[in-house]
Amino acid sequence: MDGIFHGAVARGVTASTLEFMLKKLSELPSHANSSGSPTFEIPEQDEVILGSSLAKQMNIYEGDYITVLPPESLLMAPGENPPFSKVLVKQIISTNIVELDTQMLLFQRGKALVNFSKAGSRKVGFDIWLDDPYDATSFKDTLAGYSDLKVETWRERNSAVFLALQLEKFMLGSFLGLSALITTFSIWSVLTLLITQKKREMGLLMSIGFSSRGL
Repeated sequence: MDGIFHGAVARGVTASTLEFMLKKLSELPSHANSSGSPTFEIPEQDEVILGSSLAKQMNIYEGDYITVLPPESLLMAPGENPPFSKVLVKQIISTNIVELDTQMLLFQRGKALVNFSKAGSRKVGFDIWLDDPYDATSFKDTLAGYSDLKVETWRERNSAVFLALQLEKFMLGSFLGLSALITTFSIWSVLTLLITQKKREMGLLMSIGFSSRGL
């Protein structure tokens, strides 16, 4: 858009999936508690939905036109015309998930970016929603017999997030442990110095009948 470019992940899904996703999005606390329920519209022919952070970085507003190119076109020789598609930004939405808001570009499959059907970066897959998300691992095991399928659970897809949380927990525990150790050493040092300085007074008290335990 006017010399401004940014990487994104374009996801083409069916109209029913889009409707389901937007319905779940409207039920988020950040949207449900706002004054007036937000209205989400399904993108039609040559229309897309952008994440809020992505649109903000590129200074894009609803109703603007953007040009979309597949990533492999950046490796083409000078003079060659890469495939591209000009689409209308139907809506800008916020999910409060950084990875989505900074990379999300949604469109209805078969109605936008149709000339990218033979792009080398295009991947075809299915998202399966379970009633209990913790059943994802066992569900993956049932599909292990299909050698031509690559199955990825939500835990594996967000492994970087879980690794960051584990690292944060480890670092927080380490710093708290070090602070407790330093505090304990400081108290022990102060008490040791105090007892050393008060040896004469302690001797006088013991000489007049104080027991070691009482002292």
